Amino acid sequence: MLLQIEQISKRFGSRDVLHDINIHLAAQETVAIVGVSGTGKTTLFNLVAGLDQPDTGRVLLNDVDITNTTGHVGYMFQKDLLLPTATIVDNVALPLRLKGMSKRAAREQASPAFARFGLDGTQHLYPAALSGGMKQRAALLRTYFMHKPLMLLDEPFSALDAITKRDLHLWYQQMREELKLSTLLITHDIDEAILLADRIYLVGNTPTTVLDELVVDRGNTSLAEFELTPTFAATKRQILQGLAML
Repeated sequence: MLLQIEQISKRFGSRDVLHDINIHLAAQETVAIVGVSGTGKTTLFNLVAGLDQPDTGRVLLNDVDITNTTGHVGYMFQKDLLLPTATIVDNVALPLRLKGMSKRAAREQASPAFARFGLDGTQHLYPAALSGGMKQRAALLRTYFMHKPLMLLDEPFSALDAITKRDLHLWYQQMREELKLSTLLITHDIDEAILLADRIYLVGNTPTTVLDELVVDRGNTSLAEFELTPTFAATKRQILQGLAML
């Protein structure tokens, strides 16, 4: 396993938020966490990223205990958080600059990836000139340049319109296959979880626990065709029934 979240519990004051959470993720796998708002999903991401400390449990990455330590995973928040006064190439290259690389070297290393991420020609533009979808691509590329074995994506496509979101789903699936990405994804979009994830954890209750784990078997069906299949409908029905019981 690339990632093992073992018996994680967390409380804030007298409020229990997470209880005995156990989640795992293999290399080159995409795993989605689905639950209603307020179930502590972002809190769990903060614990995995080492931004907060669990009350009990631990986080293992490649069998190394990384609990309460930072710098081991790439973390993309719901908002793109691009610096408005920096060009796109400088925004994307920021992780390289933070590692001590010169601005020129960082730009030279980042620029060749722009075409693959559908951003060629935007290097010297500023974020205000980009559409929402392009900003998210830039934010994903910046996360990729953190060069971490695992990416945490916290609702990365939630602010986009349906057409742009669908385009990015197709694009991201292609990218994860080409780049062999390993991703833990938070989403409220059930369709998105089924389309992108290899497995889905359904979380809920108070405090939050793992209610169910679903394996998504797309077979050889393309992403565009999969959402029209009985398997997609059956998986969505199972998730909706689980959420209805909360």
